[in-house]
Amino acid sequence: MYHYLHLLTRQTPIFLQVTLLMYLLAQYQEHLVPKLHSLKHRQKQEQVITQSTRRIASFQDAVIGNGNRARFLTDYQHHGVALLADANGSAMTRAKLLGNRRALGGRQDATGRADLAVADDDGTVVQQYYKKEPKAGNNVETTIDIELQAVAEDALGRLMKDLTNPMVNTTQEGLDAEGDAVIVMDVKTGEVLACASYPTYDLSRFFQDYEIYAEDPYKPFYNRALMAAYPPGSTYKMNMVVASINSGAINTTTTIEDKGTFTKYKGFTANCLIWTASGGTQTHGSINAAEALMHSCNYFFYDIGDRLTMDQIDAVAKGFGLGEPTGAELETNIGYRANEETKKLLHTGVDSYWYMADQIMASIGQSEHRYTPIQLCSYVAAVANKGTRYSATFLKRVVSADYRELLLQNETSVASVMDISDDAYLAYSEGMQLVT
Repeated sequence: MYHYLHLLTRQTPIFLQVTLLMYLLAQYQEHLVPKLHSLKHRQKQEQVITQSTRRIASFQDAVIGNGNRARFLTDYQHHGVALLADANGSAMTRAKLLGNRRALGGRQDATGRADLAVADDDGTVVQQYYKKEPKAGNNVETTIDIELQAVAEDALGRLMKDLTNPMVNTTQEGLDAEGDAVIVMDVKTGEVLACASYPTYDLSRFFQDYEIYAEDPYKPFYNRALMAAYPPGSTYKMNMVVASINSGAINTTTTIEDKGTFTKYKGFTANCLIWTASGGTQTHGSINAAEALMHSCNYFFYDIGDRLTMDQIDAVAKGFGLGEPTGAELETNIGYRANEETKKLLHTGVDSYWYMADQIMASIGQSEHRYTPIQLCSYVAAVANKGTRYSATFLKRVVSADYRELLLQNETSVASVMDISDDAYLAYSEGMQLVT
């Protein structure tokens, strides 16, 4: 453009000077100005990229390693990315493209594997860089029967709604219930076929409704089937039959007269439920162990509890797996067996003393007994197996990602075996059949 300037002399007519100047101005605006702006913009790009490159040096080393830095920077500059890494260069970061407004993020997990991802504004990933190429994980198959699980969850929901509704539950018992749970187990393998806890939550709404669930006073995130420990109540009475007959304190034909109220120890009385319910007019009469199970006669078990030592009772409970790990792969509460050691652990001062009254109440599943539903299920399975207790399990097998290779087939495992006499087995088997 400058070669036209020599035409501008004093001899040049004024109208030609004006025309030429206008032409030169138009050329300047069309060609030179954009080039200057482009040059400034490019210089600014390079400055930002240079600054960003310095800031992410440590980040690149941690995420992609020195060996891949050249390839990364080539692609990085090709896309015109300005990566704003944080101070430690390891957290998820966001960046802004100088052209297409894409974002580059870096992420490193607990195992040290990491990736970089280039994504559009709408979140669509268009490129990824991996320190270690990811691969599909193996498939874990559980023992849960999905149809049985659905039935269990639906039943729990209906039960709780009816139990806490005074219009339906006219007995008024259980109106203050806060939750319930159910465990279904294969007696011969220990496989958990259903495991449900109520209240529960909708997994599809987990993130949207997390705060609602977290603040719910009834704790839907709390798995009562595995973690909530309760007094076992009358389910403990089978343990008492085994302890008393195995020890020789009674036999299958031994009868005990239900007197309504157990008054052997001064200052302590304990009633049979039928005595209390009838206003002190009814008892179960003279009954044996099988009949005591059928009627769930508290007085019978007060009496045999008084005949045994706490060590004899506790040994059988431990043999059945009460207060012991179930073997389940998920976290579970071990609970407590009622005994002198447990009371000292849970209480202080005079409240920690173990009295005969504690033993009497422990004999009907009260006192300090606390067991989870999965423990009680494992216990009842051991009762049915005449003392053989299988480890509870949720694991069926593990297969490869493409289902072509069996990696692990879970095997049935025996957790413990307790010797139960034929007479004890006969007594509780007959008693439980009479209940049904």
